[in-house]
Amino acid sequence: MKAPEGLRRGLLEFHWVPPVLWIGIIGMLILTRWWDFWTS
Repeated sequence: MKAPEGLRRGLLEFHWVPPVLWIGIIGMLILTRWWDFWTS
């Protein structure tokens, strides 16, 4: 079963979104964990 053409085109055009989201989520987790340490 093949994916619809619109989905394939979208994934090819926005292939950079999942890694950027992953790095952003990890960065936010680090910031929230260490925020008190860095601001004191």
